[in-house]
Amino acid sequence: MKFYSALAVFTLLAGALAAEVRDELQHSIVRVTASFQNPDYFHPWKWGTPIQKSGQGLVVGRDLVITLASTVTQANLVEVRLGAEPIAANFIPVLIDYDRNLALLRGVLPPEAKPCPVPRQSHFSLSAPLRFFWKTDRGRFLEGTAALDRADSDVQPPSFQGQLFFAGTSKSSIRGGFGEPVFAGDEFIGIATRGEEGNADFFIIPVEVIHRSVDLEKGAAAPTTAMGGFSVLPCTQPYLRKKLGVQDGRLGCLVGEVFGQGAGSQSLKTGDLILNLAGRPLDAWGRYEHPLYGTLSYVHLFSEARLDDALDTEIIRAGQRQKIKLDLSAIRDDQWLVPHYREGEPSEYFIRGGFVFQPLSMAYLQADGDGEGKASDTLLMVLEKNRYKVKDAEHRDIVVLSQALSHPVNRGLQDLGQLVVSSVDGKPLRGLGHLKQVFDNPEQDVIRLGLLPGDMPLLLSKSRLKEADPEIKTLYDILSLEYFREEK
Repeated sequence: MKFYSALAVFTLLAGALAAEVRDELQHSIVRVTASFQNPDYFHPWKWGTPIQKSGQGLVVGRDLVITLASTVTQANLVEVRLGAEPIAANFIPVLIDYDRNLALLRGVLPPEAKPCPVPRQSHFSLSAPLRFFWKTDRGRFLEGTAALDRADSDVQPPSFQGQLFFAGTSKSSIRGGFGEPVFAGDEFIGIATRGEEGNADFFIIPVEVIHRSVDLEKGAAAPTTAMGGFSVLPCTQPYLRKKLGVQDGRLGCLVGEVFGQGAGSQSLKTGDLILNLAGRPLDAWGRYEHPLYGTLSYVHLFSEARLDDALDTEIIRAGQRQKIKLDLSAIRDDQWLVPHYREGEPSEYFIRGGFVFQPLSMAYLQADGDGEGKASDTLLMVLEKNRYKVKDAEHRDIVVLSQALSHPVNRGLQDLGQLVVSSVDGKPLRGLGHLKQVFDNPEQDVIRLGLLPGDMPLLLSKSRLKEADPEIKTLYDILSLEYFREEK
């Protein structure tokens, strides 16, 4: 995936593009408003205060609009306005690509709406002047300028995992990056997206990435490209390179962690030295030379490959130089043991006797927790160990005892919280559904939960906890004491 940083210099301009191109754009750019009511991940039986987000979209086909995934993800209502219509059109997301931060919306546009051509390749050079466009909530059409800054690959956006950008170091005075279409000359080259919080630079998702994500002719997802299933470490130590038998001091990077899914997850091992990937020599930092865009991270090679491909790869493993076929696969978020993209979805939960049990997810870790906003050291340790592992029959969830709702039945235990339940009655816990089955089993009244760290024992009487449930439900205004997305 290729992203380009832009130094945003917002000014109102007139006649910056050819007059006919600018007039056409007024019929192609829309304002997107999304309404949300996100769940409370620390109190999973509650919902938060309704909020709205707004950004820009571009008409790319008949009744089709492309915008940022971060604008519409998990929205309850998405509204689109071409101008200052008193009643907005309701649109439905037909595709949300989290990893490329793109969403395709479908609805009914006014007849004057015109699709903007999306070329398959962007044409520009570093320091080239760029222009971007947006509409206000009253339909006013505005234009700003930007300059493409130098390339880098170490910045990622705050809410989406596993993306690499080209990032500039210069700062602008006003923030951009809310889905504005960006042009070089008269040609559309990409969509602006935001960078890190507090950084006024914005980044460009180029047209090449849009075509990898969306089949614009069909108005549907494009055939999926592969995604990296491993990380690399710089291999710059002379002693290590000599031990591995690498003569060229600039060639080859070390495989650090191999993930449970993604490209290379089945064919690489930790400690492999990758010399060549898909015919491109990699340097000690895992970079290669692209004929158009210069020095890029190896990750971009996967975005250019289809899932039915296998990449010729040269490695050194255990001192032996080998040629292997690198397996290619996509990454499914619902297969991670610790899901990344649960933001906006209600969390599964199970409450018994005031003890609140939930699966560990990134959304839970980022929740406020009554304003504390800080995950425990135990949860961070468990995350570090399991972040890139996938589910299997014996490990469906990592279950967290998130808190104990104060009640006489759990007197003395109200301070328990943010602890991982690792075992039940001395056996490994498979997941939240497994825990519910144990609590619902009438054959044994007292159960022993093992809590991390240290498998600390917690003995509970199932019958006493269940007797307190109706009072706890009323006291804390809980509509249901459990929620599961699927039968477990």
